[in-house]
Amino acid sequence: MVPVPDELEARVRDFVIQRGTASLHAGWSQESIAGFYDQLDEPSQTVIEVIARGVVDDEPVTVAKLAEVVGATTREVLGITLELVHRLRALGGAAFPLLLLDAPQGADGDQRPVMMPRDGAHVVLSTAARQ
Repeated sequence: MVPVPDELEARVRDFVIQRGTASLHAGWSQESIAGFYDQLDEPSQTVIEVIARGVVDDEPVTVAKLAEVVGATTREVLGITLELVHRLRALGGAAFPLLLLDAPQGADGDQRPVMMPRDGAHVVLSTAARQ
């Protein structure tokens, strides 16, 4: 264990989780993600794109930020995220996870970050750009 200052604990935890899942998208191709993406409604496409952009930019987005961008409630965004998780799992198992992390200590549940593997984020953004 390496000591981490309290104010950096959440970012370090997110970093470790992200790195630990970095290669978990094995088996997913640009075509399979494109097929999945095409089946999504606009709010779901926006959610998955914003999550991917946050991962690529090393600025994980929170449930509250997703709700703001989509123009929905945090409860609706949690539903969209859960639906994406289940649909991805049904298509390819847990090999392309979306991770809904715990909120930083002292923050409410709306501040929960949502992440995905970095390689998967690149595939999602590439797919979205082709649409």
